[in-house]
Amino acid sequence: MKTNGKLKVIVSVVMLLLATNIATYLYATVFMQADLKLESHYTVEAWIIRGDQVIYLGKVANVFTNIGKNWTRNELGDTATASTNVARHISLSESSSTPVATWTILPTEITTGGCDRQSGAFTALTGNGSWKIEYTFSVTATFTIRCTGLHWIATDNSDNNMIAAAQFGTAATVNSGDSLKVTWTNSVSGS
Repeated sequence: MKTNGKLKVIVSVVMLLLATNIATYLYATVFMQADLKLESHYTVEAWIIRGDQVIYLGKVANVFTNIGKNWTRNELGDTATASTNVARHISLSESSSTPVATWTILPTEITTGGCDRQSGAFTALTGNGSWKIEYTFSVTATFTIRCTGLHWIATDNSDNNMIAAAQFGTAATVNSGDSLKVTWTNSVSGS
């Protein structure tokens, strides 16, 4: 009888340890992965303003660049490489190339005619983790603008500082005297 009682205790302890190990594994692999999901979302809208006429070019999703992801990581967690720069500088391009994550600069960035890289205004939006960067370019030349980039460095045509890029659904053909309003709407979410 004593052996049978000891066996029950040993089996109970083993079962308790096994259940604890399974619960720890599930928490570490399944539940923690679901809880730590962080997503970043960027969209771009653009309007041409020609006198009293406003031409809406639409809203498109962007490509979050690899260096943009790494810059975000460093800004949030690495005090050794974090900078004081903010990603609010908007660039434009006539390139018809489709943005990809490996881009580090907007191809053939426009640096003249009132369409050179500009520092947009930051506005916090309703809700947690949402904001917009917006700038209205005063055009002094003729361009067919197809792409835009969002940067953490204000210098025209500088490389290795583009967080995201987007291609307009409709090319923006602008002339001297037009305005081009570009709005990047950004958000981070997760649980």
